[in-house]
Amino acid sequence: MHLSKGQTYEKLEDKESSDLTDGSSSEHSLLRDGQSGRLETWNIRDSVQVSRRRLVGFMIAGLVLATNICTMGICFLYFSSGNTLLRWTSGYSPIFDRLHIPAISKELHIPLFPNISDPRDIYRLPPSPEVDAAWDRISNIGLHSISETDVRRLGKDPMLAIHSPTEWWSEEWGSGWMVEIDAFHQIHCLNALRKGLITNYQYYWGDRYDLEPPVTFAMHLNHCMGALLENLMCHADVDTVTYNWRETQVSPFPDFAIRKQCRDFNAILEWQEKHKLKNGHDRWYAFEKPADAKQREVPPGLTELGEGTGRKNGQPVQRLDGLPPQCV
Repeated sequence: MHLSKGQTYEKLEDKESSDLTDGSSSEHSLLRDGQSGRLETWNIRDSVQVSRRRLVGFMIAGLVLATNICTMGICFLYFSSGNTLLRWTSGYSPIFDRLHIPAISKELHIPLFPNISDPRDIYRLPPSPEVDAAWDRISNIGLHSISETDVRRLGKDPMLAIHSPTEWWSEEWGSGWMVEIDAFHQIHCLNALRKGLITNYQYYWGDRYDLEPPVTFAMHLNHCMGALLENLMCHADVDTVTYNWRETQVSPFPDFAIRKQCRDFNAILEWQEKHKLKNGHDRWYAFEKPADAKQREVPPGLTELGEGTGRKNGQPVQRLDGLPPQCV
């Protein structure tokens, strides 16, 4: 075919090509739609899995937190009841099963000179009936009853430890082996040393015995000094004492008002007063040794005390040694 001048040639679309192109586009479109659908499905699945992992993580963290809180609560209840911590730092004592001993934070009151108007200083005032009454209360050695199992757990032989007589037995006090609480023996010893001070001797001993106190006087003080020393070293206190500069003083001055974690002594004292053997003093001196009692050897030196240098007020006395010349 010949084209006249001015006519242009227009390309005719190949129907088959067009059809092929349309078909290919449709397939590509479907492929893209399918991939998009699968990607969307994968994204949803990934999101669900991430959410699940986060949820599991939160649940595990919550469970760990709850477990820790419960553990802390159980530990708090365990250590704050039943004298648990005291048992760890003490020898066996059946008193721990009968009395909860609180721990208290306390600043020690140890002035150089006692204040007569401060009730805390009553124990350091010069001898008087009021001072003696205060000391007698905190140094009274009450008697308590424990079981045979308790005796054995103390490392003692029930055949040698003294079983209380039947006339002492009661539902409140018990019917076991007689014991005392060591804290009160220690304070008893401190009271004995107080009475033996040179500044207090005349009041407690000199008026009745002059310079010849009972033969057990020096032995008792020496025993008490040893008992207190042993206990102080056993419970070696590592609390620290700071120093200050004080007016008119040229050397560092110790500050003994230190804060301590203490056992509540008043709780122990009140418990003893309620549970100790009633009329214990009279019953003690009326208690006679059975004829068939199993006995240990006498403490060394006790039988050597003898009759001393004489007798006063119905008992043997021993003149004090090592006195200044003006006292002889």
